[in-house]
Amino acid sequence: MSVYTGLTDGQIRTLRIEPWSEATQEVRCELSVASLSDQPEYFALSYTWGLPSPGYRYDEVFLATHAPLLIGQQIQDDAAGNEAEPPQTDNTILCNGTRVQVARNLYDFLRHCSKHPDAALRGPLWVDALSIDQSNLPERSHQVHQMAEIYKAASHVVVWLGRESPLTTYAVDLITALASASTEERRLQAHPSMLSSDRTHKLSDLRNWIALAEFYERTWFSRAWIIQEVTFARQLTVLCGSHIISWKDLTDVSHFLATSVWTNYFKDPTKLGTGNNTSPRWHNMPARLAATRKTWHSDSKDGLLYALIRARKSNCQDPRDKVYSQLRLGNADIFPSYKVSVAEVYIRAAKYILENTDNLLLLTAVEGPNFQTLPNLPSWVPDWSVTRVLGLGVTGYYSFNAAGSEARTFSTKEDAKKHILSVKAVRVASIADAAETKEEIEDFSKPTRLWTMLAELEETYMTGESREEVLWRTLMTNRSNESHSVQVQYPAAKANLHASFQAWVEWQYLVASKKCSQCSYPVRTTSDSILPTPERIAEIIEQSNQNPGFDAVLANSAALFQTHYSHAMLLRPFRTGNRLLGLGSQSLRKDDSVWLVPGCRVPLVFRSVEGTTEYRLIGGAYVHGIMDGQLLEKGKLDFEMVDLI
Repeated sequence: MSVYTGLTDGQIRTLRIEPWSEATQEVRCELSVASLSDQPEYFALSYTWGLPSPGYRYDEVFLATHAPLLIGQQIQDDAAGNEAEPPQTDNTILCNGTRVQVARNLYDFLRHCSKHPDAALRGPLWVDALSIDQSNLPERSHQVHQMAEIYKAASHVVVWLGRESPLTTYAVDLITALASASTEERRLQAHPSMLSSDRTHKLSDLRNWIALAEFYERTWFSRAWIIQEVTFARQLTVLCGSHIISWKDLTDVSHFLATSVWTNYFKDPTKLGTGNNTSPRWHNMPARLAATRKTWHSDSKDGLLYALIRARKSNCQDPRDKVYSQLRLGNADIFPSYKVSVAEVYIRAAKYILENTDNLLLLTAVEGPNFQTLPNLPSWVPDWSVTRVLGLGVTGYYSFNAAGSEARTFSTKEDAKKHILSVKAVRVASIADAAETKEEIEDFSKPTRLWTMLAELEETYMTGESREEVLWRTLMTNRSNESHSVQVQYPAAKANLHASFQAWVEWQYLVASKKCSQCSYPVRTTSDSILPTPERIAEIIEQSNQNPGFDAVLANSAALFQTHYSHAMLLRPFRTGNRLLGLGSQSLRKDDSVWLVPGCRVPLVFRSVEGTTEYRLIGGAYVHGIMDGQLLEKGKLDFEMVDLI
């Protein structure tokens, strides 16, 4: 027998949980129908359908493999008494008198609420998995369409991160300590170089930081839907097992981690982990959510595109929800349908963005063939199911204006089952050389193509800068944020970054020397070049061997450039036939071409389709010296209509 009766427009179902009974030993609840127009009082749940953490375990195997790593026996003893109930294998609840199977994480939440002394946690609650008849596609579409209203109308949004792990207590303690610490205390005590296992200070206790890293691996942080759920919440309560965490503390700590040297530690899976950990950490997500809560109501016509770009890294069980979860954040008039394919959802969203904005910034969000996963998706339509951080890592590209004030011209059509986008564009140059990817360059054992390409540039670039300066500016898109403020500086300030780049090259060679015996060295063509000679690199290696503190000093000098360099990594430098230096998608290759497209603030890379006059879009690019409309200032350009498929 179904637990559901039909809903009309504006209606929702809410849940009431009965107090836990030792006699029945089961979760019992009742669903009832409410109308949003009646302004009902209820809490809305924000959680993840899957496991709360990758490989989440509560059993003896978990403790045996993780606890010994965590600095001593004490944490194992502590963990043994933490959340000691045996893992639940039967996730069946009784709903409206009918037995219903729910996901493990939801069962844990319902069981937690049934035992909680605060009756408000027992309902009324709106819980998507139970409040929506998931087997009824029309109902699912209508409920998803009004999801924003559901979370806006809730008196409270309860975030359930999952049951606590053996380390949660230490993570929560560190969050509280960091949130209450002064800037000076954070600087002196909360720094990677200060980490210690002697536990003399909470802010420098290695155990606490390992626990915090595990905390930010929780799956909730990765969900695309949470952006909307948190943004529209009137009030937020964060639960992790028995722990209640302040949302303000969580966002304050997230901002600190995202804007300090800690961000590289948390991005590196070999740091603060078990040694074989590959799970992503979402330490910057609460800060991003806090920013979205302040800015989502912008009147910008680019709202949907910006929301999709912000949600790029986030995950959804149904890839169509990568678009549907962001519709209200972008004030988009699109009705969600689960009867159409993922590709069709993405194509419709792309056309909607093109038709409802006054630019072509959509084209900068494509990922190129190396990353696109959906078959038969037009090259000009972003594949939102790809969760890697792609492109130049800049939302809006407001610093740049490569195509000047030239008005955009575009049209779309379908021809022989192809979706064609025609745009007005002018060809700038062909790509003559493509260097290693930024990830490969960072390895620094053999950046052969990079150094060869650099040597082939003019000694003095068209901007009047040296080729080395042009290189470091290009590698970080010539934008800087040394004080971690909201305001980004363009062009990047030279004083500190120029010296930091020099230290960065030396540091990278020092690290590479420990991994391989032979390296490719820079080609120095001028006596005042800031690039190191083989002799200088040998001297650095010798100093490292003789002075234990040398490595840390050099790494600190290189940190400023490294932070800017690592902002967007899935890119590769390139040189054009007319000796311009650029940075674009990892997917680009020799003989691709660079174009200016009115309506798009950055140049685009196209690839010709053999035997046709059509092109495929590879992605956006930074090309040093032409990002402010310099080519248009030089004279009339011959624009043409180009077909992208």
